[in-house]
Amino acid sequence: MAIVFVHGVANRTDHADYQKHWSELQAHLRRYIAPVISDNPAGVQVLDAYWGDLGARFAWNGAARPWSPLLGMGGVGEESVFARALALVVDDELRKLVPRPSPPAAVGPLVAAGPATGPGPRAAQARLVQLDSAALSDFLVVTIEQQPDLENRVLAVFAADDVAHDTKTPQVLSACPGFEAELDVLLRLVGDRMKVLASEPGSQTLLPQGVGDGLRKAFEKAKEAIARAIDLPGFLVSRAVVEARKPINDFATLFLGDVFAYLGNRDEAGTSIAARVLGRLAEARDAAPGEPLIVLSHSMGGQVVYDLVTHYIAASPEHSGLKIDFWCATASQVALFAELDLFRMRRPDYGAGKPNPRLPHPDAGTLGYWWNVWDQNDFISYTGGQIFEGIDDEEFVSGMSVLSAHGGYLARPNFFRRFADKVKAAKQANWRNL
Repeated sequence: MAIVFVHGVANRTDHADYQKHWSELQAHLRRYIAPVISDNPAGVQVLDAYWGDLGARFAWNGAARPWSPLLGMGGVGEESVFARALALVVDDELRKLVPRPSPPAAVGPLVAAGPATGPGPRAAQARLVQLDSAALSDFLVVTIEQQPDLENRVLAVFAADDVAHDTKTPQVLSACPGFEAELDVLLRLVGDRMKVLASEPGSQTLLPQGVGDGLRKAFEKAKEAIARAIDLPGFLVSRAVVEARKPINDFATLFLGDVFAYLGNRDEAGTSIAARVLGRLAEARDAAPGEPLIVLSHSMGGQVVYDLVTHYIAASPEHSGLKIDFWCATASQVALFAELDLFRMRRPDYGAGKPNPRLPHPDAGTLGYWWNVWDQNDFISYTGGQIFEGIDDEEFVSGMSVLSAHGGYLARPNFFRRFADKVKAAKQANWRNL
């Protein structure tokens, strides 16, 4: 049995975070998905179909992108005021957890404990006990992400998710006098749970002495962020939005570049992105013949997979019989590419008002269950329910800002819990869309 991940744009092995992100994603897949498809989760292959080295290359190193005039303000090694504003206001999920002063009922995920007094709401009025398990898990994961250099961060995320879904947690939190006390209790619970996970049979994790300090710093940052975000001056908010141009520019530039690189070389036998991914899928199939093959794609990876299951697998005699039993397409533009008729198998006779209003499900011999996942906050993910037949099309609410939502699916244990439920249902249905 195998799980293969097909990444999207802007992934390069020479980027400092690539291996870290892949190892964390691999851990999530092994923890939540492998047990659903095998009685021996440790024996399930979890592979990445890396194609970033075949993506876009820029002759002037991206010099065409304009830089904001504020970029780089502040001393060397010191975060600028505007960078902090960006973190707190534009691209920080904690901002959404702050109760708003008006109206009292519209307070977001955290509910005010009582009527507001004074100039505005304070962090003490926000109560975590009123979050459901999924929202509490997301909050704790975001809190941990505020300490990016935390050792064993994946273990901390798993521990936080376990604590959030523990039925005893709400009772413990309800005894706390306020938000800060709740965070202190959760810090202890997460730390204790990390020790349990590290001691389980088969775990190779060694918890260093400083792991408690790293967690403590993350939770202190959460307290500070909640307290500061509600008082941040308005002019910093607008400046922070200007600062956001760089990450948006960086992403949009690589996104377009990788899309053009894929479309430009996809028919080059043996050297194209499509051929690279197809070879990796065949490798996974050959290592476990007759066993289910699960594929998770992100963003542009979805277009690659769709081209494979509708054209390249059938067009490659050496890969005859290759089938993806379950495909989860996250944050993809598959539906958009279909609307523009950009796939290798052209379908001009399909569309609104035409004899064929929806595209047929890919051949059952190459694809079983197809789950397409999109997020309203992710401005480049697309729904396919009105375009494809036999697709399980579902929104996933990450609660992230527009700058974070595109990759947010793969950073939330709650997504992988839902993924596991879908795989379980598909397995019971013999890998057919219901």
